[in-house]
Order: sequence, then structure tokens, then C-alpha cells
Amino acid sequence: PGDGYVTFRLAGELESASIKDFFAAYTEVLKDPFPYVIVNCEMASSFSKEWVRELLGIQNQLKAFNRQMRLIQVKPALKAQLKKDGVDTAFKYCNDLREALVEFGLVTKRMLNTDFINPFLEATLHVLKVQA
Repeated sequence: PGDGYVTFRLAGELESASIKDFFAAYTEVLKDPFPYVIVNCEMASSFSKEWVRELLGIQNQLKAFNRQMRLIQVKPALKAQLKKDGVDTAFKYCNDLREALVEFGLVTKRMLNTDFINPFLEATLHVLKVQA
């Protein structure tokens, strides 16, 4: 659990037998107020159809509470499987945790502070003018 979000890390080939354990952990963590859900797929190699159905159900449940879910660090092979199953567009993907938190509005996007960088640029230009 994080501040306003919860992360689940999935690993290996996710078959229907492991759904019961996941659902027990899921219902234990998700309490009022309902958090955003981040599913880390870095170590997941495949989803069974039952897993895809469960993830879609979680996503629909989150929508009822005006919350969202993001899959992060999804390998190309897993994306290809989801595309083959016809559900790739049902999920939203992010490259990492920070990107997902920015999309949820839980952290601000890093911006380049021009008040900090401008003096360095001006000094560099001055040195180049003097030397050239």
C-alpha cells in the first residue's frame, strides 16, 4: 500500500488456480477509501483467461468508485498475448510506478526549473563568447 494507491506484483505464469489467493489479498487490501490500483507485471510471463477476466472485473469495480488501474512494466510478450486475446485496449499501461502515479494525479510531473538552469546557460554562453 502507498498513499492513495496499492501495488500488486504478479509473477510467473498466472493460471486459474492462483486467482483465489490473489482475490483474498485483493479484498483484504482494498478498503474504504478505495485506492488506485497498480499491477506490476515485471515478472509475469502470461495470464490465463480467468486472470484476464478477474483483472477486467477489478477495473470495472474501480470505475464505480471513480478510481483506475494501471499495468506497469508489461513485457512485449505479455502485451502480445493480451492483444491476441483482444483485451489489450481494455487496459492502460505505464512504463513505471512514477508514470502511473503522475497519471493518477498522486504526484506531480517533474518539470525543468528554468530559474535554476538559466544561469548555467547564460554562463556557458558568456564563456564561449570570451573564448571564441
